[in-house]
Amino acid sequence: MHIMEKVLVVAEIGSNWDCNLYRIQRLIWLAAHSGADMVKFQLFRAASLSERRHAPELFSAYHTYELPDAWFGRMERWAKDEGVGLAMSVYDQWGVDTVLE
Repeated sequence: MHIMEKVLVVAEIGSNWDCNLYRIQRLIWLAAHSGADMVKFQLFRAASLSERRHAPELFSAYHTYELPDAWFGRMERWAKDEGVGLAMSVYDQWGVDTVLE
């Protein structure tokens, strides 16, 4: 039997940051200081997500939780400074293209 030597702990932050840059920084810090190896957010654009889910009535709610492009560099720096990896769950082609840049 093979025994895993290390478990990767991922802190799923998702959209639980309430569109608040300070809260993102704090959640990254908390995850790192709680023993997480990575933090993970959700990356999408409201228009494509509501269209894909055939739910135009949810556009406004989805839009509230879009990560602004201008925040990505800061998020990467904070994660690196805290010694954790940064991951994104992507929901559309824009997200794929953004992550691969």
